[in-house]
Amino acid sequence: MTIRRNKVSDLPPEVESLCIGKDPLRPNDCEDRTVVVLPFLAAVIDGATDLFGISYGGHKPGWISAEIVARTLKRNARRAYNEQWDDLRMSREIDRSFKAVYDHLDLTETVTHQPSLRFRSGGTIAAATHAGLRISGDLSLARVDGVVLKPSEPNDAERVFIEMRRAFWQDKAFAGLDAAERDKEIKSLLVRGISPPSQHEDACNRVTRQLLENPRFSRQVVEEALLHGLAGIRETRDISSALFSPAFDGFSSQSGQRPVTVLPWGSFKTIELFSDGYPGIPEGTSGVDWENLVVMANQNDPHRIGLFGAVKGCVQDGHHDDRSLVIVRDWKEPPC
Repeated sequence: MTIRRNKVSDLPPEVESLCIGKDPLRPNDCEDRTVVVLPFLAAVIDGATDLFGISYGGHKPGWISAEIVARTLKRNARRAYNEQWDDLRMSREIDRSFKAVYDHLDLTETVTHQPSLRFRSGGTIAAATHAGLRISGDLSLARVDGVVLKPSEPNDAERVFIEMRRAFWQDKAFAGLDAAERDKEIKSLLVRGISPPSQHEDACNRVTRQLLENPRFSRQVVEEALLHGLAGIRETRDISSALFSPAFDGFSSQSGQRPVTVLPWGSFKTIELFSDGYPGIPEGTSGVDWENLVVMANQNDPHRIGLFGAVKGCVQDGHHDDRSLVIVRDWKEPPC
């Protein structure tokens, strides 16, 4: 963890930031990134996990995507403030960076017609503007003075996939497998969807009934998740679909404005941006509080099927995903 003080203004903000890969034996595979260019911009970027076993030059698409977004933000942080870019202008600039990479890899035509093969990253960005601090992206992964900006909806498709994985994990069809094999089999079902049923037909039927009877989820969301699986999130362009998830992929600006809120200067003290590699949200607002939550989850729910349920399985030490965090205190408007 690093604690840095920015030297641009007379009253510099205090920053905590960290970025840790899921697998401590393969730290360079981490697909999360943090960006801190204060007082202009801070962000957490989460590269989408590869579903299809593809890599380019030894790197997975999520790793490449996170690099593209992080480098573009760093390069344009001061300019974006000086020219007062809105979120759509920033998305267009990021799209240009993606296009350059697609062109270099001779992938432009492929990714234009096959959205599932696009390099993809989620991200939450806090950018300084004259009106205040603009936070855009996944607002359920941003907290201001201890309050999450927008809690995820009960019918969020990700929650359905979490429950789907939990149900498969507990199904008798997989009881004889060790944790790694169990997660491998379940991942294949989550990725491609379970309708029509696979070789695990009985288990698929049991899980389908369980999900459709769950009062927390709408039938429409469950049916879309069952039919299309996680791959459906990569393919879906319809913003009205339960599977639609805005992301940076080179075509982001075509989806219009991302969720955004503007906090007037002086109205906040502490900003926290974090990736979903964290198994929950702690009460405290320090990096130690966030990391202690990870320790607790690894001890009490190492497979992420209980209180800390997750879509992904865990590596041996209990981590289920890469994780990243940026905390900024006393962020003030950049001097003119």
